[in-house]
Amino acid sequence: MRTRESMRTIAERDPGEQVRVAAQWALRPGATDADIEEFFGYGWVSGAALDLESYRMRVADAEVERHRALTRLIAVAAEAEETLKNSADAAKARAEAERAWQDVAKHAEAASKTWLAEQESAAAQAGNWRDIARLSGEDADQLWKSIGESAGANRDSWSAEQAEAARTADFWKRMVEQARDNAARVHG
Repeated sequence: MRTRESMRTIAERDPGEQVRVAAQWALRPGATDADIEEFFGYGWVSGAALDLESYRMRVADAEVERHRALTRLIAVAAEAEETLKNSADAAKARAEAERAWQDVAKHAEAASKTWLAEQESAAAQAGNWRDIARLSGEDADQLWKSIGESAGANRDSWSAEQAEAARTADFWKRMVEQARDNAARVHG
């Protein structure tokens, strides 16, 4: 049955962990055609919703921590610059202020790279759902057709996440540039 072959591929290769788990459950030893139908009618969509929600929560939580660290690092750099104004040892104070801004740049660069990876992850999901939407329209099997409605919505959601990841990566890239400019300015 072509549907079981497709299910094996989904269970092994789908970019969404929860979708893979739902497909694996539908293919477990002793599973019946009713389990396959349940996957196409409910499991795939619910797994996809969980994958999207999990992604959103994970990246939001991580971004809060990155911004918290950024705020702390900028405060340290600003304090180091303030110390530079009244320091008896200007060379040492200048080096500390420069190093503090370099720490901001390193943090922002790591965040930018993380968001570029998130952009790729969201793009993989969007591409996967684009393909699923296309396949569901081409396949005569009613099971595949049942996923078609949600496939387009999932594609759109992941495309929006991809765009947001790109915007956020750009924010962090600008932070890298700004921190490096500040480090160069302090250096003299």
